Amino acid sequence: MFRSRPVYFFTVVLLVAIDGLGCHVLATLNFTLGTLDTPFQCNVEGNLWCAGNASTSSGETLHLIPDERNQSQEFYFNTMGMALFSSPVDMVDAKGRWMSFSTHFIFEIESRFLGFPGDGMAFVMLSEQVEGSPGGSFGIYNKHGWQVVQTLAIEFDTFQNTEIDDRSRNHVGVDLETIRSKVSRDAQEVDIDLAGDRTINAWIDYHAVSELLEVRIDLHGTKPKESFLTYPLALSDVFPESGTVYVGFSGSNGYYTCHNFYSIQDWNFQVFPENRSILYLVEIIGGIFILIVIIVVLICGRLHRRSLYTPLLPGDVEREELSCRRFSYKELVVATNHFDQSQKLGEGGFGSVYRGVLGGRSKSDSGSRQWVAVKKLKENSSQGKNEFQAELSIISKLQHRHIVRLLGWCGEKQELMLVYDLMPNGGLDKALFNSKLDPVLSWKQRPNVGYRADG
Repeated sequence: MFRSRPVYFFTVVLLVAIDGLGCHVLATLNFTLGTLDTPFQCNVEGNLWCAGNASTSSGETLHLIPDERNQSQEFYFNTMGMALFSSPVDMVDAKGRWMSFSTHFIFEIESRFLGFPGDGMAFVMLSEQVEGSPGGSFGIYNKHGWQVVQTLAIEFDTFQNTEIDDRSRNHVGVDLETIRSKVSRDAQEVDIDLAGDRTINAWIDYHAVSELLEVRIDLHGTKPKESFLTYPLALSDVFPESGTVYVGFSGSNGYYTCHNFYSIQDWNFQVFPENRSILYLVEIIGGIFILIVIIVVLICGRLHRRSLYTPLLPGDVEREELSCRRFSYKELVVATNHFDQSQKLGEGGFGSVYRGVLGGRSKSDSGSRQWVAVKKLKENSSQGKNEFQAELSIISKLQHRHIVRLLGWCGEKQELMLVYDLMPNGGLDKALFNSKLDPVLSWKQRPNVGYRADG
């Protein structure tokens, strides 16, 4: 059963980090085969159950097909071998909980003819000691590619079977019910040729608590920090409830001239219960982290929304008592018909000026309508902000019959606007400088304008 995706993600990340620190409890099973002290023994009383062509000509090396190099082509047709640890492995603890496992081994795949590799080999976990068919079935699955018993196989595939969507003839994959991999990756991505006649180190780790399978491969014997392949997996969904399995290796060739020799050395396998209290701690930390992120997002969103609708008054104007009215952004949008270009009266350093009407645009509202001029500040205009502050601070306090009246202001949605009475005949500059105006003020009339303004 998988947890919610965010918590699951942090659980996996933190558990992998903890795993890297070696925070395991004591293993319930831990064996190493293929060394001088504990050689592979492929016989009735030995430590391996061997089937097909599997053999141990040398106690330190396990061969999955005959290691004879000078036989005819037909000798290698459909050769296969399987070798499983002779004792069953218990993957469930006394409380019925599935445990984790970790295995490391060194393998080598050598092609009989360079450039013409055979099918490949696999690390296997089976519910019973049963062999399958040769060729692309790796000696694990039947001839149709279906499992014979419940199966988990980590394949090191060196032959591309296009009918099952193999990505290449040099890939690592995770197989369950069939030979069609659940997930796979080309080994060339880490500069490894699986059938390149070189010793390759492989590590396979299964985390029962986080239900994650990891595969790593390397040519130099140092376990990489980054996994080469990962797959979310619950062994309880694959194997019987008893948790009894058999572990080992299998490899095969088909009915072609493409043949491989497979050998395994220095195999270690461990089963251990993971510390579940660490999981609970990790899940709590992950949950708290997710909660903090959600709270921060909500606070930021609320502050952003508030900034859209909170009045914007630069500088000292915020602390002054203003005699003019504050308009809402919505009012001015309606008044100017959404700041339509047809309502634009002009443009200057402050920004643009629009004609507007307050109180409705229909004829039935004519009695309550008021025509206004709306000065809208340009975005990122320092000159406009200074002018806005000056006009709002000074003109709002002036009351004179010859000075246009400042009705109010608006500061919402990151916009700054001033609202004036509209002069239907235009400003004084129009009367002084527009030659098309009839009549234009004469030079005799012009001084009188100044005298009257002063009075």
